[in-house]
This record gives sequence, C-alpha cells and structure tokens, in this order.
Amino acid sequence: MAMPDYTHFMLPVLRGMQISGNIATRKDLYRLIGRNEVPGIQLTEANLRESVPSGSSRVKNRIGWAIDGLLRCGFIHRTERSTYQITESGLHTLERYATDLPDEVRKSWGKTKISTPLSHDEDQQSDSTDYSTPLPDGASPEDLLEEVLGRLNQDLQGELHELVMALDDVAFERLVLVVLHSLGYGDGETPVEPTQRSNDGGIDGIISLDRLGVQKVYVQAKRWAGTVGRPQLQQFVGALGPHRSGVFITTSGYSRDALEYAGQYDGRLVLIDGLQFVKLMIDAGVGVQTQKRIDLLKVDRDFFEDF
Repeated sequence: MAMPDYTHFMLPVLRGMQISGNIATRKDLYRLIGRNEVPGIQLTEANLRESVPSGSSRVKNRIGWAIDGLLRCGFIHRTERSTYQITESGLHTLERYATDLPDEVRKSWGKTKISTPLSHDEDQQSDSTDYSTPLPDGASPEDLLEEVLGRLNQDLQGELHELVMALDDVAFERLVLVVLHSLGYGDGETPVEPTQRSNDGGIDGIISLDRLGVQKVYVQAKRWAGTVGRPQLQQFVGALGPHRSGVFITTSGYSRDALEYAGQYDGRLVLIDGLQFVKLMIDAGVGVQTQKRIDLLKVDRDFFEDF
C-alpha cells in the first residue's frame, strides 16, 4: 500500500490525541499510529520502513506535518515542548467526523493558513504575514523537494548513461575500474588491476579485497546496446575458472535466462546493469560535480526553551 499523504494523517492524529486523554506528545502519536492502534489509518511494515531523503522516518514526517496542519486549523494547541492538546474546535470536529471524513474537507484542512494573532506560542504566526505558497493537495514541502530532486537525479542518470554508451569498449572498461576504485574496492596503490585484452568473454579487471591480495574478485565490463543473455554469462564463468567470484557490468540489461543462471550459479556472481552502474558513478562522484549546495534549515525549538 502506498504511503498516505499527510492530510490523511490529520484526523488519525486527532483521534490518537483523544485516545491519550485529549493531550499527547509526538512520541505518543508515533507509537499509537505506528502500531495501528488509531482508527482511520492502517500502515504496512513497508510504510513503517520508508524514509525521506534526510534519512528520517517518512511516517514521523507525515505525522509532523499533520500536527502542523491541525495547529493551523485551530484543532489543537501546543501546551509545552512536543506536547499538544485538543481544542474545543477539535473536539467538535471529532464529533462531527466520528466515522468518516469527506475528501473535500480533508483537502481543505491541508490548505488552511495560520490566521491567529501573534502570541508567545511559537506555533502561531501573525495573520498579517503570509509565508505560505499553495501546494498540491496533500503534499508537504519535503514531498515536493523529494519529487524535484528525484526528477533532477533521473535527468542526471539519463545524461550519464548516454555519455557512457558513447564510449568505446576499452574506455568503458577503464571507466568501470575507476568507479570500483573510487567506491573503495581493493587496497594498495593498484587496488583494481586491469588485465590484458583477450576475447570478449574474458576478465577485464581484478579487485583485491585485502592488502595481500589473497581474496580477489574478477570483473567483466561489457558495453552493449543489446540485452546480455545466458551465453555471455557462461563465457564469463568459464573464464573465472576456480575463482568462483565475479562481477559482470554492462551498459544495458539482462535477459530472464541470464538472471536465472546467475541465481543458480554455485559461486558468487553479481550482475550490474546500465542504470545501476550510473547510480554507482554518482555515489562514487565519478563523472559528476556539485553544481549547488542547499542548506535546509529548521527551527531549533530547544533554543527557545531557554527564554
């Protein structure tokens, strides 16, 4: 099941607070909703494992924005650090939508702007200042940022793949060894050793996994527009001989027969396709450079606790 957007968490958060006696901390809400103890929302194990690009829990992120939305609607107010209480308006809302929440109402909650006068409550803003920008229904700023970054990353991967495909066979083999080296494989001054070119089914490089070179992994790099099939893998395995550990990297993809063969191989055979390879390039910082860095700031609530 796909992760619900944050507006779908708003009524369950309100109900979770009601279960806790009309007042609850963020941790209380994380626990109740994470254990599916609140009516109106059911999360899967996969949902609970999801994370946002920063690495934090996506469920906790959704609950945080739901709390923000409820504050904006005036359904809850903050009593102390990370602790919230249902207001009279919130209690009336729970009575009105005890069984179901119409989509149009839920969406309207997500679009509500803060309209309370400036006070000492840090969750409130002046109604004379509007810092908000209309967002798509149910989308949090993090959702939009993740979507934009995802699109930029897809464009980057596509452009890298085109450039990689334009290389000749020898250049691609050298690139593969550079990427593996940059990812930290091997050890010493020549951690990834190129081999002399032989036939196309041979070994293109050797990775030493320890300082003495006792453990080695053998690499085949194939710049190919077509799908790599079982025969190509069988050739590579034949070239491995007694070594039994190999990495096959291609600019294209693998046939079903090839994937089945790799899965049944009694040694260790790792297959990396074109998309996976350009992702490894990005991870290793090979062939890419930083265009711009953006610092994403948030309010330091602990700082204000001292005032």
